[in-house]
Amino acid sequence: MTPHFWLRLRQREALERPVRYRGATAAPVDQTSFVEALVHLVRRLPWPQIGAALTIAILASLLPWLVGQGVSALDNPITRIQVSGDLHGIDRHALERELKPFLGRSYFATDLGRVKSYVEAQPWVASVAVSRVWPDGLAVDVVEQKPVAYWNGNALMNGHGEVFRPTNPQIAGNLPHLTGPQGRSADVLAMAQTLSHQLAAQGLTLAGLALEERGSWTLQLGNGIQVVLGKDPVNARFGRFLTVYRQELADRADQVQRIDARYANGVAVQWKSSGEGIAQHKG
Repeated sequence: MTPHFWLRLRQREALERPVRYRGATAAPVDQTSFVEALVHLVRRLPWPQIGAALTIAILASLLPWLVGQGVSALDNPITRIQVSGDLHGIDRHALERELKPFLGRSYFATDLGRVKSYVEAQPWVASVAVSRVWPDGLAVDVVEQKPVAYWNGNALMNGHGEVFRPTNPQIAGNLPHLTGPQGRSADVLAMAQTLSHQLAAQGLTLAGLALEERGSWTLQLGNGIQVVLGKDPVNARFGRFLTVYRQELADRADQVQRIDARYANGVAVQWKSSGEGIAQHKG
């Protein structure tokens, strides 16, 4: 062989030999050991806890659907509405008839707030509670307004001085008649209550009280006597009237038509028997 041929043969052998890196050895991968390690790892996993977590996750995802199906299966149309409460101004059966538009609606889907608002719009209603009655009913418990006086002739007033206007105010019966400017109902009621307590001590009752725009007060007694109190000092004038009435007029009250307490030191009395006869009594 020529030197050149020998050199080419050595180069070819060098190229065909596999490359070996310094410090490393080639070794076949033991696939059996890898599988055994994987199996060992899988066996060590907390499968009961994993199963429980998966079960909870599945049930949680299905819960809305299950609830919806259950509600749909249990839902019924409303077939009865019952009104209850200590009612005098409200016709129970008439109110139940007015609530008929809510019949036939879904037991679960019906908005109880709308039913409540509808009933509270009735003038005689002070408050109302609405609840479902299984399987197809609604219960409407009504608290009725408690009128304590008539207000400006055609309305009623409750104990808080709040005015309400039912179509049948006369059903309230024999109550004091109070009158006054708009927005002054609570003031007139407070004055009426104050005067009424003092009148009761004298065996008298308050039948009416009027407040004029300019601030003048006029009292109507249950025995028919009208007492003009005017403006301030109203309490002092009312006290003077009570003194004169107790000392001089109580025994002749049926003869008195009008008493004017706007005088500084007494009252003026108008008698029923005399058109112009006014006698002044000193207090």
